[in-house]
Amino acid sequence: MTKSPNAIESYVEARLEELTERAALLADEYWAHNTHAQQTRPISEWGKHGVRARRRKHSISIDWSRVHFYGPKGNRKPRSVYIPRGPRSYRYNMGAFRDAPDWERELIEQLEAKFALIRQEVAALKELLKVYGTYQRVRERVEAELAS
Repeated sequence: MTKSPNAIESYVEARLEELTERAALLADEYWAHNTHAQQTRPISEWGKHGVRARRRKHSISIDWSRVHFYGPKGNRKPRSVYIPRGPRSYRYNMGAFRDAPDWERELIEQLEAKFALIRQEVAALKELLKVYGTYQRVRERVEAELAS
C-alpha cells in the first residue's frame, strides 16, 4: 500500500522546490560573474571556483569546488575538486577560498550568506519531517491499542 503525501509532506516538498530554484538562481549569478571575468579580466584574475545546487530526496546540496587544470599547454582540461563545508555548519569557511581573486572572494562571501540561510531552512524542514514521522508512528500505535 502506497502512502499518499499529507499536507505537511506536500508543504515540505513545495518549499524544497522553491529553495532549490532560489539556490540555482544564486549559483547562476556566480557563473554569470565568472563568465564576465573570463571575458574582461586577465587569466590571473579569473575565478578559481565553481558552485552547484542540486535537489536531493528531502534535501538540497549546495557545494563549492576548486577548479584545477591539467594536461599539456594548449590542451588543458578542467577538473573540479569538491571543497568540504565542515561539520555542523551551514556556511563554508572563507579560508577555503583564500586563493580566489578579490572579486571572486567577495562574491562567494555574499552568496554564502544566502546559501547558509537556505541550508538552515532545509535542515529545519528535514527535522520537521523527522518529527512528523515520529508522530505518525506514535499515532498508529495509539490507534491500534485503542481499537483492541
